[in-house]
Amino acid sequence: MRINRRSFFRYGVGGLAALASRRVLAQTAGPQFELVQPDLFAVAGGQPNCWADFNNDGHLDLFVGFKDAIANRLYRYDGARFADAAGDLGLADPTDTRAAAWGDFDAVGHLDLYVGFTRRSGAANKLYRNEGDGKHFTEIGHELGVDVKGETRQVSWIDFDNDGRMDLFVAFRDAPNMLFHNEGGGKFVDVAKDLGVDDPR
Repeated sequence: MRINRRSFFRYGVGGLAALASRRVLAQTAGPQFELVQPDLFAVAGGQPNCWADFNNDGHLDLFVGFKDAIANRLYRYDGARFADAAGDLGLADPTDTRAAAWGDFDAVGHLDLYVGFTRRSGAANKLYRNEGDGKHFTEIGHELGVDVKGETRQVSWIDFDNDGRMDLFVAFRDAPNMLFHNEGGGKFVDVAKDLGVDDPR
């Protein structure tokens, strides 16, 4: 901004400073945000959420778990709009959901979903295997021995021992945490106590 005699008499010292500040802010302002499809995302009761490109189409999708009696949602993004696909994919649990995490536990290139519930719901946690066609998930938690019950608060997939297989950590509010070592071949073993991470708090 050029400061000349006419500008000085028109705005004064304080006015010139404010005007210059506004122009600098306009030039250096950060990104502007706006609501995306508020009619779709406005439902109340959301608790955990996690992003992943579950169908490998190059666009991130969003899973949101909800409080009791509101079905969980998977917002599939096609590059232009989001749509709730949880019902079609078999992921619309109406159970009080407090944790969720994506991870490719079987290393086939398709992200699977582990979902954790509350103890009062009486439901066991679930592991949904991604069948890779973008249309189907299969619940296999009981089959693999990770269908535990408790006041689940956080779940994480991580290869803690660098053996090339994703392991599963499940943290509870009211019970010892569990660390499921992925043995391969569809077998998980809880090693939290052996490794000293079975904190009961």
